Amino acid sequence: MRFIYATIALAFLFSCNSNNGQNQTKDTATEQTNGSDQKSIAGEAQGTTYHISYYGKAAENSLKSDVDSLLKQIDFSLSGWNEGSVITAMNTKDTNEVVVHDTFNYVTDNFKMARKVYVKTDGAFDPTIGPLVNLWGFGLEKRGNVTDESVNALLPLVAFDFQSVRLTRFDSTEKAGPVRMFYRKNADMQLDFNGIAQGYSVEKLASLFNDQNIDSYMIELGGEIKTKGKKNDGTYWKIGVDKPVSPDEERQLQAVLTLKNQSVATSGSYRKFYEQDGERFSHTIDPKTGKPVTHNLLSTTVVMEDCTLADAYATAFMVMGTEKTKEFLQSNTDVKMDVYLIYDEGGEFKTWMSEGMKKMTEEI
Repeated sequence: MRFIYATIALAFLFSCNSNNGQNQTKDTATEQTNGSDQKSIAGEAQGTTYHISYYGKAAENSLKSDVDSLLKQIDFSLSGWNEGSVITAMNTKDTNEVVVHDTFNYVTDNFKMARKVYVKTDGAFDPTIGPLVNLWGFGLEKRGNVTDESVNALLPLVAFDFQSVRLTRFDSTEKAGPVRMFYRKNADMQLDFNGIAQGYSVEKLASLFNDQNIDSYMIELGGEIKTKGKKNDGTYWKIGVDKPVSPDEERQLQAVLTLKNQSVATSGSYRKFYEQDGERFSHTIDPKTGKPVTHNLLSTTVVMEDCTLADAYATAFMVMGTEKTKEFLQSNTDVKMDVYLIYDEGGEFKTWMSEGMKKMTEEI
């Protein structure tokens, strides 16, 4: 799952009252004591934390158990950090074709959504980027000896078009549940859904809460967020967006968003990087060049109905940069989204918002 080093939407600060003024990130399942029936649960999963606030009759302890079980189930399908996961088994086979027992359809769902965004963004979002991410030291492995030759050697492994990688139905009586055939033209190619899986996990959590007939909630996992309904005071959920300051500086809010049954995902390049010989290398790798991006875009916040897509597009826009993102939005009005960009211009923070984003955003 993707580690969130980007701008974090501080949903918890806006949705929950803390105990004695202190927010906690450890596992909790507590009802607020401010006279309302707002409830909250929190915990750790997928290498990050989650915070959920909701209004409803469902008991916190029971829901927390369901949430933790669901997230663990997703982890065992999609996490490249989990040696026993489905995706790890796919990536470590030394054959071009791999039989995949996708019991819960998690791999299939993410594959389809990733392909959709890959095509739409002309490859800016590419889940086969893993070998390059590892080479630069932002993945499962320590940074290697990065040279033009080592980058060029891995570029042929980065291709998510239909001819290079595909997942198809496969008839088998070995096990119950959906069975797929994963094909890749090179046995060293890998899938990495880190740029989409947490948004997908949020959507699955939302389905869990919908099944419990909970009509008002704010679900946050690693900075990816989905909201539904209004709070008991009649207001919509408000989400904070961080100012893109360096990791050693105290976090500051850049803006506050009011979400009306929407999802938000934020990606950024300023919290995870390394410096060498006075040069800063971003963790955002361009799939076409195989190298860290060098443009001035610092963070991208995307608001959509679906959190999976918001997560993927936020990742893609960090590859594309400020101007290409604007061009994309102008040319793809069929994609229903709103976008908030923070970029550097002459050492100063500048912002740009789509028209719809202006209606839901209060800059601080």
